[in-house]
Amino acid sequence: MATEYDNILICKSNPTLLQSIDPREIIKESPAKFISCKNGEYYFQSRRLPIHEDVYKLSKEYPEEEFMVKIWNVDIYGSVMRTINFKGGE
Repeated sequence: MATEYDNILICKSNPTLLQSIDPREIIKESPAKFISCKNGEYYFQSRRLPIHEDVYKLSKEYPEEEFMVKIWNVDIYGSVMRTINFKGGE
C-alpha cells in the first residue's frame, strides 16, 4: 500500500488569497488532487508525496504571504500529522 497524504493548505497572512487562485494551478508538480475548499482552506489528497514542492513554489510566487500546510500521512504502520510554514520560498 502506498502512503497517502491529506494536505490542508492555509494562507495565514491573507485568509482570502487562496479563494482567488485556481487549486489546479497550485498542484502542478505533485500527483495530488483537489478535494474541496472549506473556510478558506484548500484540501488536497496525494499518494507517495505530499504537496511540499507546490507550496514552496506558491510561496515564491507570493513572497509576502505566509502559507501553512498541514500534512496528515497515513500508511499501514500508523499516521502522523505535520505542519510546515512557508514564506518567500523558505
